[in-house]
Order: sequence, then C-alpha cells, then structure tokens
Amino acid sequence: MFQRFLLATLIISMTSIGIVGAATYYGKKTVSVSSYGNEENHAISFSEGAQEYIPTFFVSFPETVIDADGAYIGKVDLSSGTITPLYTKNEKQKLPIASISKLMTAYVALQGRSLNSTFIITDWAISGPWPSHKFTAGDVYSLRELLEATLVESNNDAARVLAASIGEKNFVQKMNLAAAAFALPDTKLYSSDGTERKIADTWVENTSTPEDIAHLIVSLHSVAPELLQVTTKPAVLISDVTGTKTFTAYSTNRLMEYFGNEFTLLGGKTGTSDSERRHLVILFEDAQGDAYVAVVLQSKDSFKDMATLLSSVREYTQSLYAKN
Repeated sequence: MFQRFLLATLIISMTSIGIVGAATYYGKKTVSVSSYGNEENHAISFSEGAQEYIPTFFVSFPETVIDADGAYIGKVDLSSGTITPLYTKNEKQKLPIASISKLMTAYVALQGRSLNSTFIITDWAISGPWPSHKFTAGDVYSLRELLEATLVESNNDAARVLAASIGEKNFVQKMNLAAAAFALPDTKLYSSDGTERKIADTWVENTSTPEDIAHLIVSLHSVAPELLQVTTKPAVLISDVTGTKTFTAYSTNRLMEYFGNEFTLLGGKTGTSDSERRHLVILFEDAQGDAYVAVVLQSKDSFKDMATLLSSVREYTQSLYAKN
C-alpha cells in the first residue's frame, strides 16, 4: 500500500485553465513543486536555471547488445533533472509504450484530488480490453487503492475507472497536455490504460520514444516521488471503502529481486502490447547514490534486455569508481 502518510496532491493547470510554460534544460522541460506534506493542493511551479551535468572525467560505457527496437540509459542528476546519455538505441524512434502510459494516468488522476477521494466502479471500466475481473460495478474504491492497483499490477480496470470520472476523452486530453508540459514532443496518448483504441476506423496505440520515457520518469520523480515509490512495491492489498472486498495486487516487474544492496529502485513501469512487444522503464540509484534511468521499448523479452542493460551499468560504475 502507499505509505499511509498523506501524499500531497499536485495541480497542473490544463484544458480550460491552460498550461503555463516549463523550464528548459538539456533540451527538455521539467516541473517542480515547492513542498509536500498534507492533503492541501499545491500548484506546480516552473523554474529556470538548471545546469547541465558535466562529468569530471570520461569513462566509456561498455559495448551493449540487446534485441529491443529502442533503448536508453542515462545518468541522472536528480537535483536538476538533467540526464546525461550513456547508451542509446533508436532513442528518438516512436514506439508503442502500452501500460507505461499508466505513469501518466496516475499523475493526471492525482491532480487536485485527495487520496481519500472515492470512485464508483463502472460497467465501462470493467468491460474494456484485458479486464482484471477483480472489480464489480457499483463498488466504491478510494483514489489511493485505484492508484496502487494501476501502478503495481498494471490493472486496466482501475486505470479506466480513474479516466471515467471525467470521461476518457477528456482524461486522455489532460494526459497529452501533461506530456506537453513535461516537454515530451514525441509522446502521443490515445487511451488511459495503454490499450489500443479505434479512432476513425483505425486502431491506434499510445506511442513515445526511449528518450521521452526517460525524461517522463525523471520528471515524475521531481514532482511526485511518492507516486513513483508505489511502483517499487512487490505487492499491495487492495480494498474497497467498506473493507469487505479485497485482493492482492502483485507487481508486474519481474526484476524486483534485482534490486538490493547494489541498486535501489526509485520507480518503474512495465508495458505489454502483445507477447512479442514488451516495454520497461526503471529509475534507480547505485550503491554510491548516483541515479540512472533505463528504458527498453518493443522487446520480445524486456526483462532480459533490461537485465543486460543493468549489467552494463554495473560494469560502467565499477570502472567509474575505480578511476575515481
């Protein structure tokens, strides 16, 4: 479950209010909030002046070969949100992201709401693509529970319940506006759950680039670290508001056991378009406290590819600290 302290809600001015500008750094934009603490709504502020990270000495990243169509590894300065690329493969190619989209779904759902806000399960939500069969129409769940189900086990029904509160079309519009605020120019979203939608007789799916996804998760760490923290949990207990209907949601990230003394997971999300197209993004720190982001898009085995990338990061850091 969420840590049961109150997660401060974040507000992003969208649609009728409009999105204000964002600060540019390293070719990207990010947003930050001044504080967290209670259930009060905090407006997002945009600031300039972040400095590009410049390493004090050069250590080459090891040669790495993976099967995924797109990949990205970068060293992250969490204080500024700057990413220094270490390894890329088709980093600007637009590829499907499937349920990685739920990072944005959760972020948008949180805006201006208390975690204790309640949502009614709708027939539309539980009858969509890839249903979980864990919810019943008419039951009531808190935002906290739905966010946990959405982020930990990638529950499509929970994501659709969040979108149904204002209508999925309006909700997805807000997701795309948030993508623009985070300066993700090659990210296009059509659904709240990451599954395909039919628009004008054409099936479309959410797409982005390895580079955009890397900047998305780093930006989310800046504005909503507690939200990302949920994705590091191996399992959570989901309960309706009455406490009578419960189920355990297990993480879809099979690399959880990879993180321990050597690497600390700060956040991540899986995605599956189909059995041949799988996706994964993770943000993590090494034992020295240095942060890295790694992205794999459109892979036959995203966990295998990601494990290869993590091994390369390990080799890189060993060389880095040995030289230091």
